[in-house]
Amino acid sequence: MLKKFISAIVLVMFASSILAFNIKPARCATVFSQNFDGETTGSIPQGWTVANPSVCSLAINDTVYHGTSGKSARYADMASYPGGAADVEATFEDQHGYLTLSFAIMAENPDYFMFYIDSIDGVYHGANIYFVPDGYLAYYAEYRWHYLCPFSVGTWYNIKMTIDIPNNTYDIYVDDALKAQGAHFRYFGQTTHLNRINFGGNSWEMPIGFIDDISIFKEERKTPITTVTTLTGSLDYLLQEDVRIRLDALVKDVNTMATVSNATVTIEIYYPNGSLWTSAAMIEKLADTGIYEWESSQTIQQMNLEKGVYLARTEAAVGDESPSTDILLFHIDPPATTEPTSIPPESYYITLAITLVAATFLGTILLRRHRKGLLRTGRIEINANP
Repeated sequence: MLKKFISAIVLVMFASSILAFNIKPARCATVFSQNFDGETTGSIPQGWTVANPSVCSLAINDTVYHGTSGKSARYADMASYPGGAADVEATFEDQHGYLTLSFAIMAENPDYFMFYIDSIDGVYHGANIYFVPDGYLAYYAEYRWHYLCPFSVGTWYNIKMTIDIPNNTYDIYVDDALKAQGAHFRYFGQTTHLNRINFGGNSWEMPIGFIDDISIFKEERKTPITTVTTLTGSLDYLLQEDVRIRLDALVKDVNTMATVSNATVTIEIYYPNGSLWTSAAMIEKLADTGIYEWESSQTIQQMNLEKGVYLARTEAAVGDESPSTDILLFHIDPPATTEPTSIPPESYYITLAITLVAATFLGTILLRRHRKGLLRTGRIEINANP
């Protein structure tokens, strides 16, 4: 167990080193910007919609604000029972590339006070941050909480998110300190664009909080990436020894998210100890689908691979453009409850022979005991002189 754990750690560290690259983004254009300072106190901020005014409110406030002067927007959930949508929102043009989002936020009553950047047609499919009631800032993904750092009620926090829409990931900074890198969107892998910011809470909670100095900038990378690659592979077949390993890569254009059929796609698979096992080209299995496939030439049993966690890395590029990459960890380790689908002949006959010998020996013992029992009860007569 320890060996498997160490192997997994080594592979995760190895994967991080493979995907790490330094790209300094250049700020390109403002997508959204609002500090509320020139707006009327008590009014709903310009460009914002309150989904359900009977449940929640959003209003310009001039007594609490970020910085030394100005105004903010105060959110309050007024219902302690389910009563419909309880968040507020503002929209912007569809974005498909890379964004930097920053804002100042403060919780008066945390109770899952949250902020999202997502899409109208995929509610909550995106980057997020929450004030959870146990005193931590956190983000929600993979159906669980990921804790970032403690917070204090009544304190402003500067939040920055650098967002990679094609790969559905983002980095989170709290007061300029990096707290999460490569965080997954909520509903990871299902978002192709972002066009909305919203904050507040659910209708059965009663958060209260303030927000200020919101800005979203579109980023252009100095090293252009024209494709986004998603590597997938079923885990079920890895629980069997007599099947082949098969991996698929879906390649899309980073701007339009249309599938790409003219990409050069390669696959590298590394042993649990981090050394390269195989490197090969992936072939589009059906024309115009953008789905590229690699399959091992032999079964897991025939290859006699060591058990453990393997790392697969795919790379896709079009022409001379910079490639996009993705990784996948999979294991070759049939669980104890899973019987192998095929047994080598030698093992089979050895096992059968041992079983027959054991059964014969046990049968002899039981027969002797049975005869002794019958003698004691007088059910068998022994004649000295036949």
